[in-house]
Amino acid sequence: LEKQKSRLAVDTEEAHAEAERHQTQITQMEKRQKQFDRIIDEWKHKLDDVNQELDAVQRDGRNSSTELFKVRSSNEQLGEQVDAMRRDNKTLAQEIKELQEQLTDGGRSVHELQKVVRRLDIEKDELQRALDEAEAALEAEESKVARSQAEVTQIRSEIEKR
Repeated sequence: LEKQKSRLAVDTEEAHAEAERHQTQITQMEKRQKQFDRIIDEWKHKLDDVNQELDAVQRDGRNSSTELFKVRSSNEQLGEQVDAMRRDNKTLAQEIKELQEQLTDGGRSVHELQKVVRRLDIEKDELQRALDEAEAALEAEESKVARSQAEVTQIRSEIEKR
């Protein structure tokens, strides 16, 4: 009986030691689980941040595309205006030439023709200034288009990198 009692005491001690080992393992595993949960939460937060940033970049890309379309449309309109002004300028230059030929032929008095020539020269200068301004505006719009295209390209490359 004493042997059995001592064997049971040894078995009990071993069972307690094994239970403590298991409890220690459980505690360690719970700590690991908490660490994994914390890591998962961090990655979820990072994913949310990246998704928000992606949405913002895509929104900016759409806005840039819209702005690019507007700039191109404006650029086309300015190009049409420049062409119309060039035609007007050419027509007025032809009129001046014809009037100068008439002056040479003596079809009108010198004084009247000089008035007409001055008026047409003034109109020509005004049209030339307007043409120069339109060309400058066209160049500015073309510059805007180039910048917008560069921005769109940069945004697309940033999106593709992600």
